[in-house]
Amino acid sequence: MMKLVSGWFLCAVVACGATGWSAEDHSGQDRTGQDFSGKNIPKANFEDSILKNAKFERTLVTNGNFQGADVVGTYFFRADLTGSDFRGATFARSTMLSEAILDQANLEKVDFNDIALSGTRLRKANLRKIKGIATLTTVDLTDADLRGADLSNTMIVGTGNRFRKAKYDSLTRWPTGFDPEAAGAVLVEEKEKEKESEKPAKPDTESPRKPAAKPDAAREFAELDANEDGRLSGKEARGLESYDTNKDGRVTLEEFTAGRKKD
Repeated sequence: MMKLVSGWFLCAVVACGATGWSAEDHSGQDRTGQDFSGKNIPKANFEDSILKNAKFERTLVTNGNFQGADVVGTYFFRADLTGSDFRGATFARSTMLSEAILDQANLEKVDFNDIALSGTRLRKANLRKIKGIATLTTVDLTDADLRGADLSNTMIVGTGNRFRKAKYDSLTRWPTGFDPEAAGAVLVEEKEKEKESEKPAKPDTESPRKPAAKPDAAREFAELDANEDGRLSGKEARGLESYDTNKDGRVTLEEFTAGRKKD
């Protein structure tokens, strides 16, 4: 009995570590067809991984990292993907997101490639500059950010879709004849400009700021930062591993600039 308990305790220590349960890391791996259904894997890292035809039915992957992942044909039916990051991920019509929960997920600039969404929940999700949604059927977009989104070719089916407090601006493109305000969406562009103009001018006596990065380094960093999240990770950081001074797998602008000075 003691051996069994000791063995379990050793496994728990290895899996959990000193600071809590360690998240699964599948970054950069080929997980084609793998079945994650029913698993509880919060904060799992699938950055730049291949997930073609993988199954995540009823899987809990809250705050997961799917940046740059290939999710063509991936089955996310009823998966809880709250807070997950899908920027730069490759979608297709065959990707299944029906009845999935994507509250507060980051899908900025994602091209859904003619995907159909049905029963999907996207409350407070970042959907800025998205495109390629074929149909919306009973989709909850409450408080979602749709600024710059292209929904011009999207078919909005029935009356069950929710747009209450969804944010949009003059760059958001809607289907012909669709009235966003009647649906509950809110135009925020003018309000934000008014708030910006109302901010008091900063005094000249405020503490000196850090010197700005050299223009060339900043420009090069911006070109490498494909998903515009202010850091280089995954494919973006390949060949720049030596710049990652704190070894967190991400290169900040400050680290990039310091690295370029040494080169």
